[in-house]
Amino acid sequence: MFRGQRCKVPDWWFRLLIPVCQAVGGPVMRWLRRFTMQFQK
Repeated sequence: MFRGQRCKVPDWWFRLLIPVCQAVGGPVMRWLRRFTMQFQK
């Protein structure tokens, strides 16, 4: 179903955040995901 689709980044400055998110590490990103998920529910 999702084969062949790239990750769609909505704007140019989000592209700058991708290496930052990869460099931050697992525990911080897990906390950030939990924190932002409360706004999506």
